[in-house]
Amino acid sequence: MKTLNIGLVGLNSLGYEVANNLIQNGKALSEQANANLVLKKTSDLVLKETELDSALFTSDPLQVVNDPTIDIVVDTTDDLQAAEGFVTQVLNNKKSVVTSNSKMLAKSGNRLFKLAKQNKANIYFSGKIGRAHV
Repeated sequence: MKTLNIGLVGLNSLGYEVANNLIQNGKALSEQANANLVLKKTSDLVLKETELDSALFTSDPLQVVNDPTIDIVVDTTDDLQAAEGFVTQVLNNKKSVVTSNSKMLAKSGNRLFKLAKQNKANIYFSGKIGRAHV
C-alpha cells in the first residue's frame, strides 16, 4: 500500500478535528483511501493545549508547505491572504492541496485551478449551500 504523508496548515477547531481524525482513525481512513495516510507535520502560529504530539508541530507553515516528504497539504486557515499564499506555494511545489477556505476559492479559484493543472496537482474542497455539504 502506498504511503501518503499529509501536512496540515492551520490548527483552528477544524484543523484539530482533521488531525485528531487522522490520528485516531488512521487505519480505517487508510483502508478507505487504499493508501497509508500519515500525518507528518502540522503548523499554526501557536500550539494550543492539545493531545497532538508536539513533535508534529511547527509554528512556521512554510516548513509544512515546502517539506519535500509531504505529499498533500491540508489547509484549514481562516485568513484569506495567508491561505492563498500557502495554496499557491503548495501547487508550485507540484503537490495537491485540500482546502476549507471557500472565500479564497471564490476570489482566486480560476487562477489556482489553472496553476494546479499546470503543475499536475489537484485542489480538493468541500462546499456548503445553506446547511448542506456538497
